[in-house]
Order: sequence, then C-alpha cells, then structure tokens
Amino acid sequence: MATTLEEFAQLEPLWDKAIQSPGNISLEEKHQLMEWPTLDEMQANAKKHLGMSVEDLFRKASGDPHSLTYPECRLISDNFRIIGILDDGDRFTWRRKRPDLYTKRNQAREAILTPTELYAIQGVDELFFQIQQEDFEANEAKRQQKPPPHMPREWVQKIIDRTDDKSWGYVFYHPQGMAGWDALMEIFKGVLEMPLYFNGYEDIHEFKFSQFIPVKAEAEIGELKQ
Repeated sequence: MATTLEEFAQLEPLWDKAIQSPGNISLEEKHQLMEWPTLDEMQANAKKHLGMSVEDLFRKASGDPHSLTYPECRLISDNFRIIGILDDGDRFTWRRKRPDLYTKRNQAREAILTPTELYAIQGVDELFFQIQQEDFEANEAKRQQKPPPHMPREWVQKIIDRTDDKSWGYVFYHPQGMAGWDALMEIFKGVLEMPLYFNGYEDIHEFKFSQFIPVKAEAEIGELKQ
C-alpha cells in the first residue's frame, strides 16, 4: 500500500488504465486502487465485527447512509481494515502536494466502482464526522450515568462477573525494531504493580497484566493478536 508521494506517483499508470478502460481492470487491480485488502479479508472483517456481508453493508450505506452505525461507517472509511497503517508517510499531504494526482485517483475510483459501492462510499465520506460525533455523544451520555458511589463502575463489574478469564490490563502495539520499548517495558512493570483506587479493584487486581506486541509498519490484521 502506497504511503509516500513517490509510491502514489507510481500508481498513475493504473489510474490512467482505470479511467480509460475500466472494464479491463482486474479484481486485484481494483483492490489495489481502492486500497482494500483481499475480498476474503473484507468479508471476514465485516462478518466478525458487524455481523453482515460486504455486499449487505454497501447496500445499506448506499440506500440509507443515515442509518449507518459508527462501526459500519468506520469499516468503510478505513477501507475494510481493522488495524490501519502505522506509518502514514505522505498519505495526508500528497493530495496537497500533487492535487493533479489526487484528482486522477478519484476519477479512477469512480470509474471502477459499481453504483452501489460508489454511492456507499460517497455517503460515508459526507456523513462520517456527523455519525462519529453522534456515537461519541451517546457513549459520553452512558459514561455520565455513574453507578452509586459504593458500587464498581460498569467495566469493573463486568470483569468481576466473569466466570472464566478475568484478565484485564494494557496491550501496546509498537513498530518492530523501534528503540526505547524495552526500557518502557521495564518502567511499566513498576507502574503495573502500583495499586489503583476505585471500587472493586481489590477483586480484580491480581488479574492485571500488560503486553507489548511488536508489529510491522504496515501490519495486516492477521499479524496482530486480537
């Protein structure tokens, strides 16, 4: 997946092909142009996290984008990837540096998408921040509904109520080979041993853990521990 201006420029022949002969674009080229993973991975992510197929998600987003939930909106916006690119490079500046390439990329995408896919993506682009804000406000309202002072918070109570694995804590994904993480791991061991002061902590403190997982700069979801 392209992350630098040079890599985006190298895709220009593919964009030209899509604009001039969209019918000759293969499925693999379409996914490369759209920055989608394989269709199997797209289907797996949609099924696992949303309980629906990619086709059903596109139909919903195309027909009634206002009905999308934030997770549904987010999956389309993130190109059906659960873990985004860790090294963004020029991804958010190349469109300003080379607006001609950005325009051509968009023309190529419009040429190869089905009407349902195109309307779905356009709807998500238009409504993403509105749906994101509504989701944030709904979650914030839930957080404001605090339990009585003597009762554990909801997330603590859920751990207490588990009948099997009660583990909880912190998982850090970090770029493989980056300096400084070993030192942070040692420091965090001490942090992990420090007591926390909230109702219910005494019931779950022994299950607290931390884990540091190195990943490649462009990690695929299959490489990460869920």
